[in-house]
Parts: sequence; C-alpha cells; structure tokens
Amino acid sequence: MVAKLVYGKFSMLLTGDIEEIAENKILEKVDKEKLKSTVLKVAHHRF
Repeated sequence: MVAKLVYGKFSMLLTGDIEEIAENKILEKVDKEKLKSTVLKVAHHRF
C-alpha cells in the first residue's frame, strides 16, 4: 500500500513495503509532481 498524507504545506509519502516493479508502475501512471513530498518513507528492503 502506498499513501500520501497532506497537512497544509507538509506532505509525507509512505511507500509501505513495495518492490521495484510496483514503484515503476506508480511512476508510469502518476504525475510525478503529485509524488513530491516533504518526507519520503522508503521501503525498508531498498537499502
């Protein structure tokens, strides 16, 4: 599950535990401007 929390000018993108395939599908389908966030919580297996 991927979620974006927006509160005023603050936003947080929570990527859950998605893998690279899901990341690429999101990038294909969603306007990249909508993904910009103050905080990005990356999936733990990525690093």
